[in-house]
Amino acid sequence: MTEPETYMHGNSYEHFIRRAFNCERGKHGAETSYLKYLLMADLGKNHLSQPYNKQLLEVKTYLIKAVDKLLTRKPTESEKTFLLKMRTEVENSGDATSLVPIIKSGLDNTIRYRDM
Repeated sequence: MTEPETYMHGNSYEHFIRRAFNCERGKHGAETSYLKYLLMADLGKNHLSQPYNKQLLEVKTYLIKAVDKLLTRKPTESEKTFLLKMRTEVENSGDATSLVPIIKSGLDNTIRYRDM
């Protein structure tokens, strides 16, 4: 992963949160920099304002709350199965880099909730 990619992945994180809550940037943890700076730390460039594990736990908590919100929005059976699996994957992730494919998959599998 390159430094510019950290912004792109952070942006995906923000979009997933915003999609789940149908909210503005800054609400419910929808902030690109939360994941971007964790990914930068994974690259060895630590710009975090708090300990890595604390910020990682916050990001994971925001993602889990977003998944839980999507589960209340009448998902299909296949969406529900996916979201429950995604929730477990987020809980079990050990670093920010491992969250990237989970978030991408989350965006791909919740596309019908876009702009609702």
